Amino acid sequence: GRRRATFRWAPGAVRASDWESVHGASVGSGTFVQTNTSNSWSYGAYTWANPITATSDVYGVSATFSNGSGGTDKYAVLGLAFAASKDDGHHPDHTEYGLYWVSGGGLRVLENDVNMLTTGVTWTPSTVCKVLVNRTTDKVEYWADGTLLYTSTKAITYPLALKITSHTHNST
Repeated sequence: GRRRATFRWAPGAVRASDWESVHGASVGSGTFVQTNTSNSWSYGAYTWANPITATSDVYGVSATFSNGSGGTDKYAVLGLAFAASKDDGHHPDHTEYGLYWVSGGGLRVLENDVNMLTTGVTWTPSTVCKVLVNRTTDKVEYWADGTLLYTSTKAITYPLALKITSHTHNST
């Protein structure tokens, strides 16, 4: 089935007109729904409407995710991408800082498709996940339901865009 993710900039909402490079999905104001049912990381979108810079008001993204019927049997990566990688496709290795919703409820931290942490958090469709730039430390942080999961050790290269990629696994 389809999966639905609701994305919100921190602060503000992503408008339907903000999304670019949309593949195999429909987008709306603050939403992304994968419509293609094949097994591939080729589906996703990004937005440069409010890029994250060292001085911008925008500092990250938060989202919830489900399979469209309230389940956790799908995969997706939410995160931030550098300007140089935004057009490189929707595979997770083109997302510099990402939270990876794993089928069955696992949650991982990925940086350039490298597993930095298997969090031990079991996500549900109501789990609020965040990928944020901490303005004090100038480091990217990964959060789930208000709990800090991991702080990146990588130096940030600005600007950063919101990027989502999803994978349909055994969907019908």
